[in-house]
Amino acid sequence: MKVDTLFIGGCVDGKRMAIDEGIRHYQIPVPLSIEDITVANPVATTTEWKTELYRSEQLREGEHKYTIMVSNSIPMGKVIATLIDGYRK
Repeated sequence: MKVDTLFIGGCVDGKRMAIDEGIRHYQIPVPLSIEDITVANPVATTTEWKTELYRSEQLREGEHKYTIMVSNSIPMGKVIATLIDGYRK
């Protein structure tokens, strides 16, 4: 079953993707040079890539639980603070 998942931090910050339920880690390939991606050429042509790593976490409110993917660049225990800090004012 797929779960609508919010990504926090990294190259897909704020994006939602349908992820298989139970996935604990997710990797997203990212071109090393952002200049490789343009409006005229939205597909990167570079052969140099890095991998952005995400970990699965659960947010709970009462009986509801939400699966999110958090960039490994965000320390454990800082997810809520990061969400609040990143919220538009």
